Amino acid sequence: MKTKKLDIICTTLLFLMNLSMCLSQTLSISPNSEDNAVCPNVNVTYTITNYNPTCHSISTVNGTLVQDKDDGTLIMNWLDNGAKGSITVTKNTSGCSGIAGTRTFDVPIKTLAQATPTITGPSGPAAGFQHVLTYSAQLNWPFRGNNDPDPFPVTTFDWTLPTGWVNNTTPATSPTINVSTNIGGGGTVTAVGRTTCGSGAFNSLPGTKTINRTLSVPCPVISQRQIERCGEPGTNAFAAQSQPAGYSSNNPQWSWSLPQGWTFNGSPGFQFVNVNTDGQHGGNVVATFSDWGVSANCSLPIPLVVANPGTFADGSDRLCETETYSLTNLPLAAGATATWAISPSTAPITPLSGTGTSATITPIDGNPGSTATITFTVSGCGLTNTFPKTMFVGKPEIYDQRIDGVPGASKNVCPGWHLLVAQIHGDDSNPPCLTWELVNNFGTPPHTLHDMFCSWASLYMNPMNNAPAFVKVTADNECGPTSNYFYLYPILENCKENYSFIIYPNPANNVLNLEVQFDDGQNEAIPITISHVQLINMLGVTTLDLPNIESQAVELDLSSVPNGLYVVRARVGNEWLTETVQVSKN
Repeated sequence: MKTKKLDIICTTLLFLMNLSMCLSQTLSISPNSEDNAVCPNVNVTYTITNYNPTCHSISTVNGTLVQDKDDGTLIMNWLDNGAKGSITVTKNTSGCSGIAGTRTFDVPIKTLAQATPTITGPSGPAAGFQHVLTYSAQLNWPFRGNNDPDPFPVTTFDWTLPTGWVNNTTPATSPTINVSTNIGGGGTVTAVGRTTCGSGAFNSLPGTKTINRTLSVPCPVISQRQIERCGEPGTNAFAAQSQPAGYSSNNPQWSWSLPQGWTFNGSPGFQFVNVNTDGQHGGNVVATFSDWGVSANCSLPIPLVVANPGTFADGSDRLCETETYSLTNLPLAAGATATWAISPSTAPITPLSGTGTSATITPIDGNPGSTATITFTVSGCGLTNTFPKTMFVGKPEIYDQRIDGVPGASKNVCPGWHLLVAQIHGDDSNPPCLTWELVNNFGTPPHTLHDMFCSWASLYMNPMNNAPAFVKVTADNECGPTSNYFYLYPILENCKENYSFIIYPNPANNVLNLEVQFDDGQNEAIPITISHVQLINMLGVTTLDLPNIESQAVELDLSSVPNGLYVVRARVGNEWLTETVQVSKN
């Protein structure tokens, strides 16, 4: 019984001892890193309780481990890069029973790196014209410890102001400052949060606010007259828009600039001015509004003219008979003169030049139609304006006639298809078309005109018709019609590739048959009339001579022709076709 009691007592004591060892071996850190934010780039000492160098390893984030003692004492130097740090203790062996496992201690770092202040205060156009402005910067530390004040604000800032502006606040590094804008333009207000960790730590990134200290332009400038006329001095009145939006001063300043030779009729320091013009110059009238060293201006061009805006030369697009051409929108300026001239100088028009704002001109009969231009020139006060008008003179002109792409209106051609092309010169805005007509078509079967368009037509020269083809082309406009002709003469010379001279049988006995066929590439073979046939032996002696046949099929009687080799000649039109035949009788 005593033995049992002793066993129970011992077992209980061992359990309590193990429990005490487990409790005493819980990892902790002093000072408590999560309660205390630290400055970067300085050495900080930590002590880890229950640390066993045999059983534990230490790793850090965002810091440099300066010293690691076996008793758990660490010296850390934390980085200044805008991130939080940490210390991690890791159990790295299974033989260390009862010791706590991995434990991470977060370390808030007093860093302003990568942090940007927010600036509040006026920035629009009105801000630039208030003498005293207030700007505030706000920036909180990115991290804080559990016992640090919340929200742990930054209270010291370095300020940069636009040129000419003054910080009237004491101290000048306060989060809120009052600024005298004085004179000058706008710019950028910049605030940089200053660290409390000394020179070894980074200040914040710059926060900025752009001040748009500008004036909207005082446009439009309006005037009593929009143009000045050469040789006509007078007066004009100008007014600018009221003071720009956002302007809050009671002392607006106006100034004006005028073209050369103009003078002010009264004071130029107001929003409205009267001026005297000299009738010799135009240019820009400029109104300038300014205050606090900032200005804006608006310009209105007033051109000097010798002719009124919208003036042009008017008249008929076709000159068929005597016509008058003139300038519109008269009168011209008092100091202006006008002349006119026809171009080219070879145009069939009379007269070719004159003076004044109108011209009466006449086409010259018997000349081919052509394009001409009348140009009115208006000059004065060193200015020159021209006003052209182009017209077509006379009947249409038919030119550049071509047969099968070759220039010319007359050509000897092989029978078959041919392309006729001509160009028409007329009023370019409404050009006429050619009409096509086959005016002589003697012989049977006739030649034929096929596709006919504005500038081309196709003609079929029938190989069975030896007569020429005369094609008339006509173009009309308001002045009347113009006609030209194409002349095509059929030939067989150099056309043999289009003909087939057929003889059969070969060798021949008592009879030889002859045919000639034409192939134009589009139809079937066409039989052609043979007008004359000859049979000539190898000594050059004509054995048979049959003139005036005029037949599409010829049969030669060879009963009286001796055996031998002969040349057969067949005449088609003005061309002889030849073949060789062997006469062989039983």
